[in-house]
Amino acid sequence: MLIETGFILAAGFGTRMGIIGKSVPKVLWPIFDTTLLGLQIHFLKDLGIKNIYINVHHQKELVIDYCEKNFPDINILVENEILDAGGGVHNFIEKSKISNSFIVLNSDQFFKVDIEQIRSKLSLESYHRAKLFTMNGNSDYSSLNLNQDGRLIGISTKVDGPMFIGLSIVNPIGLKASLGKSKFFETVCNYKNESIYTQALEGDFLDFGDIEKYHKSAFKLFAFLQENKEKRDDWIHKKIISKNKLYKESYGCEQGGVLNFSDLAIKNQYVEKTIVLKENTSPKLVKYKSIVYNDVIQEVNY
Repeated sequence: MLIETGFILAAGFGTRMGIIGKSVPKVLWPIFDTTLLGLQIHFLKDLGIKNIYINVHHQKELVIDYCEKNFPDINILVENEILDAGGGVHNFIEKSKISNSFIVLNSDQFFKVDIEQIRSKLSLESYHRAKLFTMNGNSDYSSLNLNQDGRLIGISTKVDGPMFIGLSIVNPIGLKASLGKSKFFETVCNYKNESIYTQALEGDFLDFGDIEKYHKSAFKLFAFLQENKEKRDDWIHKKIISKNKLYKESYGCEQGGVLNFSDLAIKNQYVEKTIVLKENTSPKLVKYKSIVYNDVIQEVNY
């Protein structure tokens, strides 16, 4: 059955984003001329998803205002109390009254994958509860234990197995309702009682889950765009990036090694590996690779 609906988990507190995260919800952290949330919305639209929902909680007014201005066709579900991923999915099912399989997507990643590879695998057997998309590689969190058929049988603390990349398809039919806060692998993808299968993808996965990963992944994404003309041209067309901001070794700044995601042109001298979210700081105060937001200078160490 054709999948037409996607649900983006966007209600987190952003506690891993340092002091800047207290002012800017993680889903609204800039990436070139869009945001982390904007990347996920464009991704779902590229897959052909027609109905997109997001949940909001932390600094919900900012997220709602952003969506109304930039993506007015998005459906917004306000969570008055944080429900975690599992509870968020159940709340979405209850509020949307959906009866067909749908995509669940985290809001803090980017897939360096041929979109056709994913689109061709957007299906789910009616007798399966869910399909989790995976990639091979070291995970900072955990990996999945699978049987020979690719069925999920456990979560491992080892970091060298197949990792769940925050993209899944869920079948809501027959799923036992769970009110309130709950974990995704407890009330949605309970592999101990349900048939949860996996689908491996070829490619790479960029994680923006905390402030250091955001910094590292932003520069990796910039390098990927410099090497991939097709993706670069596509993003220029979609206004995710601006052609006149692209330099050989920087974005929005003539100085090499700087990513300027602010609305202002920057000519000042920053140290290499600086990301500017909002310009209002003397570059002389930046001594190490950092993320700059107004007067806040958040150094990163990796």
